[in-house]
Amino acid sequence: MLNVNIDKYRYALTILRVSSHCLEVERGRWHKPNKIPFENSKCQYCNVLEDEFHFIFECPMYNNISHIYLQDYLDNGNSANIPILINLFQSTDKNVNRNLSTFTYKAFEIRNQYYMYYVN
Repeated sequence: MLNVNIDKYRYALTILRVSSHCLEVERGRWHKPNKIPFENSKCQYCNVLEDEFHFIFECPMYNNISHIYLQDYLDNGNSANIPILINLFQSTDKNVNRNLSTFTYKAFEIRNQYYMYYVN
């Protein structure tokens, strides 16, 4: 990720890749002693499992920015799937990394604003 030269974008992508984020799938693992079951780790916006795949490809909360930064993956005529997500995370292409990191940063910002105003 050396080709992502904006620190905050590189950081956002790093925490997504290493599962050190606050998506519900991770937050459910943090609740001790009673972990929230995986299938109950729901997106507060659309009430489906909130994992990395949902965050990047499915959640309508990020539609405006996903079509800007991930258009090549969303408009290729195929449905997004796990192999595409893995390819995104493993890419060494400068443009892919920059677009994904920018999307991730901006999506986390949108998510944080939503949680601040509507969930708490």
